[in-house]
Amino acid sequence: HEALAQALSSLAAREDLPAGDRAAALTELGLVLQRQLAREADAVKALDQALALDPQSVPAARALAAIHREAGRLADVAR
Repeated sequence: HEALAQALSSLAAREDLPAGDRAAALTELGLVLQRQLAREADAVKALDQALALDPQSVPAARALAAIHREAGRLADVAR
């Protein structure tokens, strides 16, 4: 799963891609980091970056809210 995370990170860093595509790669990266690699802080960072690129990204917002909810940070879920 580490190789997948690296590939998604490289894809997200490509500034020649549209912001929506980069946001999608960051969202997938966040999910891999959280679910497969148990790297919550890195997952939150990736999802925050995805939302910075595409504030309307429902998948990124849902994934980020789920991480905060599972960690008991209910105030962060609302943001």
